[in-house]
Amino acid sequence: MPHLIIVRRGRAGAYETLKTEFEHDATTGVRVTWDRRQGERRETIETVDRERRHRERRGRPPPTWTSLGIVVVAVET
Repeated sequence: MPHLIIVRRGRAGAYETLKTEFEHDATTGVRVTWDRRQGERRETIETVDRERRHRERRGRPPPTWTSLGIVVVAVET
């Protein structure tokens, strides 16, 4: 199963190292990319109606996001 490594903004060293280590060999099935998000996308909107979302859908980021600045995701083909 191929994998995608997402590197947090500002971690250029990690990005270059991972890109060099994994993408030089096409047999690894690993792709390295930057996190494209530019901040929080959610907006605070006050509504009179009840909140449509009953619970927070997003979970905590994995420990590797804060410690290493990366997330590794298995990609289904």
